[in-house]
Amino acid sequence: MAKVKLKEYFEALREADNLRFKELREADAAAIAAALAAAEKAVSKAEVANERRFENTNEWRSTYGDLANQGRGAVQLVSIVIAALAAIAAVIAVAFTLTGN
Repeated sequence: MAKVKLKEYFEALREADNLRFKELREADAAAIAAALAAAEKAVSKAEVANERRFENTNEWRSTYGDLANQGRGAVQLVSIVIAALAAIAAVIAVAFTLTGN
């Protein structure tokens, strides 16, 4: 077995540690880059989903407004028909009164 000087032994250990820490830093940098890329992708997807939600909300509001306007027209039509029927009933009542029935 070869004799190793204490200084050489510690220098070899230090070199091994430096190499290991360098590899760890590189792995950390790669992991951080991957995490940042995933976060950017998630934010992008969230923005698209938010835009779609607002598009759907605006479409729903537009449709609801159209239906409400159509409904308001129907209510007005029903009011006109009721008023016309009331007028007809009044004319019939006057006719019965005049004929004595």
